[in-house]
Amino acid sequence: MKKVIGGKIYNTETAEKIASWQTGDKNNADTEEWCVETLFQTKSGQFFLHGEMLKDEMWLWPYEREINYDYDMNKRPKRGPDIILLDKQGILLWLQDRKINPDCIAEFFPLEEG
Repeated sequence: MKKVIGGKIYNTETAEKIASWQTGDKNNADTEEWCVETLFQTKSGQFFLHGEMLKDEMWLWPYEREINYDYDMNKRPKRGPDIILLDKQGILLWLQDRKINPDCIAEFFPLEEG
C-alpha cells in the first residue's frame, strides 16, 4: 500500500517491516475480529503503522486519538486499510499494547531494566 502524507510517500513495499500483530484468521469466514497491524520504518527513519481489517471495514488503532494531535476522523478513509505516522511515544505505546517482543523494542529504543 502507498499513501501520501504531508507531501511524502509511505510505501509498505519499500519500507522495512519492523513488527507485526494479528488477531483472528482472515481465511476463516466465521471470524469477525480479524485485524492485522504492521509497523514499518522508511529509509529516512520515519515509522508508520499499516492496518487492515476483515471485510474491508475501517481500521482504527485505539490509541490513535491520543498520539495524533492533528487527528481528524473526516480525513480517514471510511473503509479499507490505512497508514498512520507514529512518533516515538506512539511506537512505544503500540509495541507495548500489542505485546511485541521486548528485544524488538530495545533494538530501536534503549530500555532501562526495571
